[in-house]
Amino acid sequence: MAELISRLVRRGLVLRRRDPADGRRNLLALSPAGAELLGQVRGGVDDVQRQLLEPLQADDREGVVALLMVTARLADRSEPGRRPPRPAGARPSRLWAGGRGGAGTE
Repeated sequence: MAELISRLVRRGLVLRRRDPADGRRNLLALSPAGAELLGQVRGGVDDVQRQLLEPLQADDREGVVALLMVTARLADRSEPGRRPPRPAGARPSRLWAGGRGGAGTE
């Protein structure tokens, strides 16, 4: 993560400064150039998302979006290199088996 942030800072897309309340922390903000770039790509991202979800029924689209949001939240909370725990009641699947084809192994 640190390398990614450093690259964004070098490209002028993100501003980084020390937290005045805690010098061990960095505060990050989108720079004006970063905000402009985000505005340019946002429409393209929306178009791709629309194309990918278009074949699905409305309730299925909502389900996929909700699942992706949950997945993103779990990824934010997990430690690097560690998969989030399988949700309670979830059936074993290749996804939770790390994609190796063995059902139910963690």
